[in-house]
Amino acid sequence: MKKLELDSLRADLAAIDALLAARSEDDDPIGWMHFQTRRNEIVQQLRSLDRELDTTASVALFFGGRPVIGSRGIEAEFGGQALQQFQTAVSTRLAELSNTVGSRGPLPQWAQGQMLLTDIARGSLGFVLEEANQGNLVDSQVKAAVGDIVNLIHGLASPDEELFEAATEDVDNRVLASVKSFIKLIDDRGATLRVVEGSRDFSLQRDAIETASRRIEDLEIDEDTISTAGTFYLLPDSRRFELHATDGSILKGRIESDLASSLLDDRGEALPGIIGAVADVTLARRKITARGREPRFSYRLVSFVQQTMG
Repeated sequence: MKKLELDSLRADLAAIDALLAARSEDDDPIGWMHFQTRRNEIVQQLRSLDRELDTTASVALFFGGRPVIGSRGIEAEFGGQALQQFQTAVSTRLAELSNTVGSRGPLPQWAQGQMLLTDIARGSLGFVLEEANQGNLVDSQVKAAVGDIVNLIHGLASPDEELFEAATEDVDNRVLASVKSFIKLIDDRGATLRVVEGSRDFSLQRDAIETASRRIEDLEIDEDTISTAGTFYLLPDSRRFELHATDGSILKGRIESDLASSLLDDRGEALPGIIGAVADVTLARRKITARGREPRFSYRLVSFVQQTMG
């Protein structure tokens, strides 16, 4: 994957620069020429990689702790289960992005979300997973799904409470359950985790894994639907809304992708008269409760009917 290759090339470049700094062309003309040629090759490779489009999903999962035996290998049962559960989380999120995930049953997007195991990294032993379809001109939905799962794992384990709350604000119950299985496996088996995805690279040691496992165990999400009215405001770029309800409350959240197309024009800007309109809306409301915390609510706009004047 791109980041691992860039990191490896940059490490090689630093090593060669150190070797070149320790000698001169006059002292060692053959060695100096060899290292200078290699340096030029690495610089060209770095430039080429930087120009490559990074539109498909790729992620590296590195494991340490009890299931990993030095640099020899990883327990096969643990490795297989970890990959399967991470894949399930990605496929579940992909189905949610496509509005095809149900509370139970098969996932319609399972085949499209399947990733390939393309490499195995030594040390804290890791697996590199990449999307099967390559050459997309824009970011694929699988890439978005992988990014969202990585965000959720990072947020669950983060000591930053705001990151934790942001990561769990809109998460689907079935997606949460799939990530819970992945984290519980790592926790139960005494493992550690490092994730490399896109430009991100973070490690979760035992204390972070235990924090994520405890948080996700304590988390409860209840969903219902409410209807209300108020003055409607829209943030087109993020596809989020703010409703100043007639009862004085202010409700914020995201807009269903299908509904957003009826509120935005072809350029992604709000249609005339939408911002500041008085409307009757239906909201999917989520109550997020964690032990020892006040409940939080998040909203998703599922229907919008602008009130007519007069």
